[in-house]
Amino acid sequence: MSVGAEGGSTFNGIQDLSTPYGKVRRIYDDGSIPAENPFYGQEDIIASIYTYGHRSPQGLEFNYFNGELYGTEHGPRGGDEINHLIPGRNYGWPLTSLCMDYDGTRVEYGRELGITFELADIEQAVVDLTPSLAVSGFVIMDSGQFPQWQGHLLAGSLKARSLFRFVIDKNGLIHRENCLKVLREFVILRSVIEMMSSCF
Repeated sequence: MSVGAEGGSTFNGIQDLSTPYGKVRRIYDDGSIPAENPFYGQEDIIASIYTYGHRSPQGLEFNYFNGELYGTEHGPRGGDEINHLIPGRNYGWPLTSLCMDYDGTRVEYGRELGITFELADIEQAVVDLTPSLAVSGFVIMDSGQFPQWQGHLLAGSLKARSLFRFVIDKNGLIHRENCLKVLREFVILRSVIEMMSSCF
């Protein structure tokens, strides 16, 4: 599960591992916490935290082909992301980001907040979507109807009213394609699963 930058502030505790904001958290169905979590048993850290430094997570999917977890995330004016979620890693918000802020400037809040960090300690997005598409939920394809798309990522867009296909490997993005454009006004693609089931 994920929690975005809530609490009335873009910066509210996102880099603080004792708060829930800006985190992806891993728990079992019964509410218990896996002992394999990266911060499990550490004092003053929420044990369910899996990754942190997220602004506004939108979708989470596990890739059964390679055992990796991926997430989509909104930036401010630009810079939506697709992230490969690695246990214990920091995804940078609000310290730094490839996106631009609402006023068109680069996001470098780490300097404004007086927080020093090494860029090597920030996990970079696998796919940087600038300008923003308002990326929504997504699926990792595992369907006999589209065997050529096995393992590819299909993501919806709230702003562009489109369905995008991304091919990602261990080195990053290989291919990006706009597969479908919804022409009806005031229609957005929030749930790719529901859209796929209704179309096919």
